[in-house]
Amino acid sequence: MPVVYDRILHKEKQKLFKPMPYITAAIPACVLIAVYFIFRSNMRFAEDVVNGFALPARRAAGYICSFVPFSVTELLFIAVAAAAIAFICRTVLIVVRSDAKLLSLLKRVLILVIILLYYYASFCFLWKFDYYSPTFAEKSGLFTTQFTTDELIEVASYFAEHASLLASEMERDENGNCDIDVPTVFTQYEHLDDGVQSEFSFLQGDVYRPKPMRLFSQVMSRTGFTGLYVSYTGESNININAPSFTIPCTISHELAHQLGVYAEDEANFVGILACTQSDNDIYAYSGYFSGTIHLLNALYEVDRDAWDTITSNFSDELWHDWNYNNSYWADMESSVSEAASEVYDEYLKSNGQDLGIASYSNCVILLVNYFMSAV
Repeated sequence: MPVVYDRILHKEKQKLFKPMPYITAAIPACVLIAVYFIFRSNMRFAEDVVNGFALPARRAAGYICSFVPFSVTELLFIAVAAAAIAFICRTVLIVVRSDAKLLSLLKRVLILVIILLYYYASFCFLWKFDYYSPTFAEKSGLFTTQFTTDELIEVASYFAEHASLLASEMERDENGNCDIDVPTVFTQYEHLDDGVQSEFSFLQGDVYRPKPMRLFSQVMSRTGFTGLYVSYTGESNININAPSFTIPCTISHELAHQLGVYAEDEANFVGILACTQSDNDIYAYSGYFSGTIHLLNALYEVDRDAWDTITSNFSDELWHDWNYNNSYWADMESSVSEAASEVYDEYLKSNGQDLGIASYSNCVILLVNYFMSAV
């Protein structure tokens, strides 16, 4: 009789919920998240976190991952997906077998919440503090002051002229498409940022090999992404399904993130600038092509006649690539890509980039301010 009683008592104790272990496990993550929200508006504190922890940690991760030729990020995505499936299956199994099903489910949910808290805390300190530290424009003195329409026209013409000249020098196949050896492009990144690092002394540090996304490039295209920098691996991951002549500038953009340029508009500018300074014609063309897109998109909204004049002077090769690029991304558009754009837009706005995805267009202001001295 006592044995039976003890077993019943043991089962009843198992049904009791003991919150303290969960609370204790969650406290460190909650403290870190609280620190982020309390001190993120303090630019000096944010800068100290970035320079003292985030940037060194990301570079260390990038250095380690650089020893393998494939994207560790892709493996990370697969591992997270596998872990999520395993967690769900184990949760179902535990709940089905349990006498106290709701209590068992509650415990599994709390475990998941704790995991997500630690993920968010680590993401805050590895990346989100960057959005509250001094910007590239502030550090460089290239403040995003407004420009006149005439200045926009001049710089847009300058980019279009260079893009037209370089487009005619690209090797092409029988259909007129750029015949670029993409794997070779991935090996030509090492001195790409020498110019910008020399000009802007705060952009110091090594850059590590960009990684082709061999498994997820189609997904990236469908969701409208050309590249992805991941702070946990320090890797610059590139969509290799995108038009080949745009890939070099995407590489340059993602490498700018490695150097600590976090804002998308500024990474666009640094990426384009590095490409236009390159002795490699493929990278130079990619930079001028990308810059032409940004500048002409802005010009189209304010002066259609000037847009028509500039585009009428496109070389045949540039027109071919322009139309090919537009056609490719038009084919990729779907409700999924629209939803992904909306999510990313909200993410950017939540991190202090009030323009959201429109901040990519803010790159135009930097381009005009910088290149007006060259036209």
